[in-house]
Amino acid sequence: MKVTLRTSTEKETIDAGVRLASCLQSLDLVCLEGELGSGKTCLVRGVGIGLGLDPRAISSPTFTIAHVHDHAGGTLYHLDAYRLGGIEDLETIGWDEMRSDAKGLVICEWGSRLAEALPRDRIEIRLQHEGQQERGIELIAPDEWSSRFKSIWE
Repeated sequence: MKVTLRTSTEKETIDAGVRLASCLQSLDLVCLEGELGSGKTCLVRGVGIGLGLDPRAISSPTFTIAHVHDHAGGTLYHLDAYRLGGIEDLETIGWDEMRSDAKGLVICEWGSRLAEALPRDRIEIRLQHEGQQERGIELIAPDEWSSRFKSIWE
C-alpha cells in the first residue's frame, strides 16, 4: 500500500509525524529516505510528540548514529545509517537488541544503506523537495497493514 501527503511548512511535516505515531506499533521498523533537508528529522520529531516526548529531545543522530528515547509506552530508537560502513556495523550499535525490544520502535534515516539487513515487513517513507517549502511524503507499507494506515493522511 502507498499513501502520499504534501506539506508546505515545518509544522505540517511535524503534524504528519504526530499522525504517523498513532498508527505505529511496537517492533515496527520505519525507514526514512530523502535528500538532506527534506524533513526526515522533522517527521521523527512529530512521531516523538505523538509518543509523548519533548520535541526538543529529538534531533538528528548523524554523528552519534543512534538516539534512544524512553516514553510511557516503550522506547523510540532513532538511527541515522548515513555514516555506517554497512551492515557489519549494526552489531556495534545494538541493532539486534533494538529490533527485538518488545516495546521498541525503530526509525532509521537513510535505511537503504542497510537494505541487506532489513526485513520485508517494514514501513518506508520517502521525503522529497517539491518546491522551496513544499515536501512530498510517500509512505509505503505491506498491503496487509493497509487498515493501520489507510486514513493516516486523509
